[in-house]
Parts: sequence; structure tokens; C-alpha cells
Amino acid sequence: MQGFLQSLRQYAVFDGRSSRAQYWSFTAHAFVLTALLAAADGVLGTMSYTFGLGWLSGLFLLAMTLPTLAVTSRRMHDAGWPGWLALLHLVPAVGSVVVSLAALRRSQPHRNAWGDPPASGSAWRALAVNAVVLAVLAGAGVAALGVLSVRTITAAVKQDGARYRSSGASFGASQPASACVDEVLRPGPEQLPMLALEEQVAKVVLARHWLAGCLAASTGEESRRRLCREVPKDPFGAGPWMAARCQPGHVGARCHGLLEETRAFCHGGPTM
Repeated sequence: MQGFLQSLRQYAVFDGRSSRAQYWSFTAHAFVLTALLAAADGVLGTMSYTFGLGWLSGLFLLAMTLPTLAVTSRRMHDAGWPGWLALLHLVPAVGSVVVSLAALRRSQPHRNAWGDPPASGSAWRALAVNAVVLAVLAGAGVAALGVLSVRTITAAVKQDGARYRSSGASFGASQPASACVDEVLRPGPEQLPMLALEEQVAKVVLARHWLAGCLAASTGEESRRRLCREVPKDPFGAGPWMAARCQPGHVGARCHGLLEETRAFCHGGPTM
């Protein structure tokens, strides 16, 4: 962490030298923070899957551009190479690999054209400390994202669950029970009015609300009995039946969640 913070303080210092410990501390922390912010973008719906970045992760990477070039320039100086090699970071894919390999070179033990060798302790000790800090940081970030994701999904389901159940009931009012299952499992993005929710879990829960409303409103007692005769009562025996109905093109977890709703409707048990 100290190397990361020191690099931020020297965000525009291209002169002088930086040790391997400082460079890799900065790189590792920046990588973990970018990954956590990208995950947060996914939860918040601010991720652009075209570019592989979202608003949070994109702004963070933009803010890290100058300190990255600065610490890389100083690392090149420390290894005895010109600082302009840091510009290779700007070359897509290959440039960062070349810079990373160059940054592995040992520090020159004597004074060179860019100053005295940077003071550094044990490289192994620095590596161990950074590993612990990064593990704690990553764990805390994942836990926070998990809480945020659950809250986002809960809010979406609470707000839209009744509307989806009503939409399913409107469809089922003029359809046999089997048509509800066929409709909700029909491949394609048009199968349900899913809104712009990114979370797959929220989509599964909302689709189950739709199916529950549809089955409850479906026409004809005989059509319900005919559907339910096909559905195994034993949850352990429902696997083959579910697998047979989940044709290619369906999302596995979503398909099985919807069919479990059908089993609960037919034979009792918790439903949406």
C-alpha cells in the first residue's frame, strides 16, 4: 500500500528512480481497484460491455494514466533504461506486456544518470505485506459489492414483482396452463418484458412472478391437471423433466428456476 500511495503523491514526477517494490505495489493495487470498480459498474448498470469498462472503472483508469506513466518512467530509469519506454503502455495489448517484462529488471546498484538507487527494504517482505493488503482490500470490496447487489435486486423485485405477476395473469387469462410454461421458456429476448435489469438473479425472480401469475389465472381446470400430470412431485425426480424442457437457447439457471415454480404450483410448496 505504501508504494501505491507514494506513487500517487508523485503522480507527475517523471524524473528520478522507483524500485521494483514501488512499481509492482502501484500496479497490483491499481489492478485490484479497477476490477472492483468494474464489478460495481456491473451491479449499478453503468458497464459498457462493448468497451469492457463502465463509468466508475473508466474514470479511475483515466485518473491513473498520469501516475502510471510517471512510476513506469522512474522504474525504467532505475533499471538503466530511458523513461520514454513508459509510453509503450499506450500501445494496445503488446505495449503493457513489454513494459511489464522490462519492469522486472533489477535496480542498478550504483548511481546512474537519473540519481541514486531508491531506498528499499526486503523485496520478499514488501511482497508479503502487499499481498495481505490486497487480499483484505479485495475481500472487503467483494463483500460490499455483494451487499450492494442484493439491495439492488431486492429493490428491483419489490418494485416490479407485482407488475410482472399482473402481466402474467393477463396472458394466462385466455391461455391453458401449458401455454404459460411454453411462453416463459420461449427463447429470445422478447420472451418477457424484462426491463433493463443486468442482474440475472433479478431476471429469474421476476420471471417466476410472471409465471406464478400466469399459472394462477390460466383457463380450464383440465388444462392445469394435464400440465401437472407431467410434472414430477418428487423434487429429486424433477431433474430429468426439467432437463427435457430446457432446450438449447434457454439460460440454464433461469430455465430450472421457472420449471421449479411450475412444480411448486402443481404439487404445493413455496411459490413466488
